[in-house]
Amino acid sequence: MSHPFRRPMSRRDFIRGVGAGAGALGVSSLFPHLTGCGPLGPLLYGNEMVGRVTGNGGAVQLVAGDGCEPSTRFRLLYDTLSRSNPEDYRYQSAVLSGFVDNDPITFQLTGLSASTRYFYRIGYEPLGQDWSYRDEYSFRTRRTAGQSFRFCVTADMHVYPYPFFVNERIRQRIFQNVLADAPDVLFTLGDDVFVAYQGPENYPYPPEKFSGTFRRARSILDAAGHSVFVLPVLGNHDGLYGFTAGSAEYASIRDLRFRYFPVPGATTFPQGGDPDGRYGAFTWGDALFVWLDILGFCAVDPYLYGAEHYILGTEQRSFLQGVLSQSAAPWKFVFAHHIFGGDDDGWAAYGRGNANDAHAYQQAEIQTLMLQYGARVFFYGHDHVFSHSKADGVSYLCAGNAGSGCPWVAELLENYPPYELFYTDADGGVPPGHVRADVNAVTGAVTLSYILASLEGDNGTVLATFTLSQP
Repeated sequence: MSHPFRRPMSRRDFIRGVGAGAGALGVSSLFPHLTGCGPLGPLLYGNEMVGRVTGNGGAVQLVAGDGCEPSTRFRLLYDTLSRSNPEDYRYQSAVLSGFVDNDPITFQLTGLSASTRYFYRIGYEPLGQDWSYRDEYSFRTRRTAGQSFRFCVTADMHVYPYPFFVNERIRQRIFQNVLADAPDVLFTLGDDVFVAYQGPENYPYPPEKFSGTFRRARSILDAAGHSVFVLPVLGNHDGLYGFTAGSAEYASIRDLRFRYFPVPGATTFPQGGDPDGRYGAFTWGDALFVWLDILGFCAVDPYLYGAEHYILGTEQRSFLQGVLSQSAAPWKFVFAHHIFGGDDDGWAAYGRGNANDAHAYQQAEIQTLMLQYGARVFFYGHDHVFSHSKADGVSYLCAGNAGSGCPWVAELLENYPPYELFYTDADGGVPPGHVRADVNAVTGAVTLSYILASLEGDNGTVLATFTLSQP
């Protein structure tokens, strides 16, 4: 099946769009590593995941499986050269043990060199057995100024507590494509897990389903995360709402997020951030990256009380202004699950919108700060389409969908101004994929592309691409 996405979407095509096809497939047959990976069997869930990478360190995290005994020992071998034999690695971490089902097994490396690729391999030693070793993977530490690099962006994977709505193979294909692009960093812009709703009932799913949902999401991200620095941004279905912060569900989700993802903390990066990773910033090459939390500081649910209740909050606002004002990076990028508000003519209380809504509610404050301090791109998700629009020279880039489709295309057209550079297939469906961003230190330009994920021969097709130059 061909996918003629290489054209801007007309208003008529926009109306005709009904979303990507969805098929409910059995998870266990598609992801045999959900209950263990490779030779480890049930000792681990999934693969390694890289996170919290700086100029001199980084974390490699695994998750203990239901067969992991506390006596099992783990260690990480690493080097600046790829090694075929475990005995040849020049460095190793301390040996870790004491892990049982769902415990995070985290190797926090320090003393690394900036802008260097490190190869690593995990070893394990069950009680009474010899050391065995996993496959070798790698990651790169923070690029120094003046170096070109690539990063990728995904949004809205939507892993539900039950395996329905979305073809699991498409989700996995997206992160296989990300890995093939070999970026330094991957930003996931929220709703990787779908465990909560805005509205009268915030947590309709049974809490005992939360752990399996995080495990499935982690397993899909594993396709890229073992060799790409993953930075998870919170969305509106992740469930960490400011207005539910005292609930048992909030506490459970917060704990699971730390168990399954290497979330950065307040001191991970020199620029600082939130202790729970809700917001933060770091530099990489010639770029400053800042991510924000749309709902973590909301006192009431904006879905019920209005778009003006999407707020940055005092500490997040102060942080955003501080890092933007203090950075001399040529490029400054801001990331959030969606804009802070929306157009009054549309469903603003649900955060839909693009650059046409840059001056509405608290998004106006973000827009002002971006203009004042030279931040050029606001990356967001939530609307499940790939769209590029501009306000006062600031690009608003909606990052498509990571395999979850978009059944509400007609709603977007009815309630919001048409999206620029919106691409669709012959049937008006919205293509799944990821954003690839190339920061060229020589030309000073950034090239942004949307890459198709498909189970057909057109997988990896560049559906749209454009280049932004420094002002």
